[in-house]
This record gives sequence, structure tokens and C-alpha cells, in this order.
Amino acid sequence: MNIKSVGTRWIAGITALGWLAGNAVAAQFEKPAGTTLRVGCYNAYQSSIYKGNDNSAKKSRYDSWQRIVKGVKADIWVLQEMYYNDNGVDPAFLADFTKHMRTITGDSSWNYSSDLEGRTLVSRYPIKWSKELNHRVHATWIDLPSSVSSKDLVIINVHLAPGDKAQTRLDQANAGANFIKQVKAGGYSAAGTTIPKDVSFIFCGDFNSGPTADPCKAVQGAGLTLLSPTHLGTTEVSTHGSVVFTGGNVTDITGNPIDLFLHSSSVLQQHNNFILNSFLMSSSQLTSSGIRKADVAINPEDSYNYSGATIGCDHFGIIVDYKDPTATTTPPPPPPATLPVVGQIITLKANINGKYVTANYGTANTMIANKTTVSNYERFKVVSASGGIALQCMGNSKYVSIDKVDGTVPMVANRPTVGTFEVFKFVLSDGQLAIQSVRNSQYVSAMSNGNDPLQAIQTRIGSYEKFTWKVE
Repeated sequence: MNIKSVGTRWIAGITALGWLAGNAVAAQFEKPAGTTLRVGCYNAYQSSIYKGNDNSAKKSRYDSWQRIVKGVKADIWVLQEMYYNDNGVDPAFLADFTKHMRTITGDSSWNYSSDLEGRTLVSRYPIKWSKELNHRVHATWIDLPSSVSSKDLVIINVHLAPGDKAQTRLDQANAGANFIKQVKAGGYSAAGTTIPKDVSFIFCGDFNSGPTADPCKAVQGAGLTLLSPTHLGTTEVSTHGSVVFTGGNVTDITGNPIDLFLHSSSVLQQHNNFILNSFLMSSSQLTSSGIRKADVAINPEDSYNYSGATIGCDHFGIIVDYKDPTATTTPPPPPPATLPVVGQIITLKANINGKYVTANYGTANTMIANKTTVSNYERFKVVSASGGIALQCMGNSKYVSIDKVDGTVPMVANRPTVGTFEVFKFVLSDGQLAIQSVRNSQYVSAMSNGNDPLQAIQTRIGSYEKFTWKVE
């Protein structure tokens, strides 16, 4: 690979200043052993990942964002341009986006902070406090569990002023740097208390300027270290630009490193970092992660001619992995068992035989638990219904039905609409899932060790009536 770009001129400057010493690790996509925290920083490009961008729209990043979230598995995402509006946004929009994150991951612990003007942070861990320090500069105090780190974390999310506004960028960076200095001095009150002066810090985002410019120097002056992540398998540091293909191979990445990631901590040790570029991921990495080759493109759903193309990507995300030797070695108790929520697409495995429930048995889309692999006939979307939920088979878009009021006949997935026979409730039982028909109040059973079709016939929950579920 012969990558030459504006970015390589930045590389020479960085090397000369010795900043690459902070990145003396062999970068990899997967989390290294011992990782307790993964943070992603990403300018998501003009509201393209959620809301107002139809799932089916060709230029939407709605689908690619979901694949990236599932594949990268970050614990915290620091986003710029998550919505592209400096005039403010309704908090209900952010609450809706947070629910979307929970649906994507199957993890109900996600919550958010935002300046309501474009900078948004979503975290699997509790947020104690957040505040806009300056226009385009937003701080968040995160309560990290002891299994992740012995210290809490404060993240400053920035999208500094664009264009020729050099002084404005510096003023904004100084606002964040001065906040850090005040916290380190032990004098910053928040959430009815004082932020611990030994808290860990991350300062990241779209600086609209490079690592040698004054805004970055201002943040370094507060005691933070600049990371220099690269595109996997290269020495390229550009975080904003395009990918050039020639003869089926990436031959250039044009752009500049204007997205920066700085940090300081007495306990968190970064031991892996990289710039996320799906065009450079191997086939095995794409397959195992579920990410698609063009997912970092501005228009990821377009068809590209890789024999010769320049593909605009806007910003590339930065991914950083941390370990903390002082974190508790005893893992916390597992989170309480949860139930599927409306909007999720799930698979169901019968407890009695460990096989997937399918709607592809016989000619009537009969339900049975006898599959060992997953196709769309083993995937079911949880749909809101009066008095409960309905299950829509992804293989034929039809709804699951008990088919007879007493539940004595095989269940089927062949109803075009939802009536009382198609409404169910999920019930927790010993950490597993039971499915109760609202029409007859009886539980769905994997009859005869799963050898016979499902029926909604049992009045109590036993091993035949328990299922495990997973978001697919």
C-alpha cells in the first residue's frame, strides 16, 4: 500500500516532535486482553446517523451506524454533528436516540449528555453531571464502576469553530483547558459536590485544526497527552478526508488530522488505539464484526467501483482502549435479566433443546424449535400491540398467532395483521424468557422436547416454556 496524502505531511511533523511515542503499541481492531474501557470519538456528519434520515434512504448512515455500534462495541461514544443544528434541539430527540442505542445493543444501561447544540455523549455508565463550558465545548462527568477503573472519568467533547476563526478555536480550547486546571486544583463544584482532583480526563473531538496548532497546545498545557492513532495497517493519521481506490486496492487516504484525542489519568492506561476505516478492514474483520466495507463513507449504501474511485468519508472515528490495573479483579454481579423491547429484532432459543424457534416448518409457517442456524425465519421483530406485544417474522413479515383460543393447535406465523390471537406478554423466569398469550393467558411451550410445534397451552412455566433471546 502506498498511501501518500496531505496527511503524510502531518506525519512528518508529528514524528519530528516525538508525539508518536504515545502510540507505541501494535494497533488492532479487536479489544486487547485486559481492556476495561473502550471509547469512540466520531464526527457523525450532519445528523446522518439518526432521525430525519430514512432507514431506506440511500444517503443515510442510519444502518451503517448500527453496524458500527455493534461491531466496535465501545462503552462510550463521544459524538459531534450527531444532529447538525446550532440552534438547539428538543431533549426528547436525545432521549429517543438513547432508546435507539439501547435497541441496537440490547443493553438498557445507555444514557446521554449533550449541550443541545450538536455535541452528544452516550455512555453505558452513569452520568453524574454535564455542562457546556463554552460554545462547542461540553464536559461530562461519568461514574465508572470499580471493575472498569478506580477513578471516575471526565470527558470534554468539542467541535471547535471552523474556517478562519483561529482565535475563536483557541478561546474554546482554553475554556476546556482552564476547566481541567480548576478540577485538578480541587476547586470545581458539580452535582452538589466537588469533582475529584485525581479524576481521569479525555479531551477529544473535531478541533478543525491540527496537532501543531494552538488549540491542541492549549489542552496539552493542562497536562494532557496527545494520542496519534493511525488507520489500521498504515502510518496514515488523517481523520477527515477521502479514500482512493486503484485496481481494487486502497492507494491513498487524502485529508488532515483535525480530530484529536488527548487524555490524562493516574490509573487508566491506553493500550490500543486506531482510526476506524472500514475500507481497510480485512474480510475476516468485516465478517466477524458485522461492519460493511463502505460503512465509513458519507454514502455507505452506494455501490462503488473499487477499480478506480475516490470515496468521500468526511470524518473517521477514533477508537481508544484502556486498561486499569487498579480496577477490582472481582467482576461485578451480572446485570438484572432484561426482556426484549419494542423495535428489537430477536432470536429465540428453547431452553429444553437449545435450538432456535423458526417459522419455516411445513407449509403454514408453523412455529417449532428445531433450527441450529439463523435465517430471517428465525428472526422476529418485537412490535407494539394493544395490551402487549406482537412478534413479526422477518422471513415473511407475518405475525405469530396462537391460531386457536385454547392453544391446542400449533402456533403459526401467517397473520397479516394483529388481533387478540397475536398479542403476547414477555415474562421473566429464572433469568430466562417466557411468552404468555394475552388471549388465553397460557404460556408458549416447546412441545415434546422441541420435536413438536409450539403451542400456547401451559398454565405454568416449566423448562419447556423457557427461552433465551438475543438481539440479531
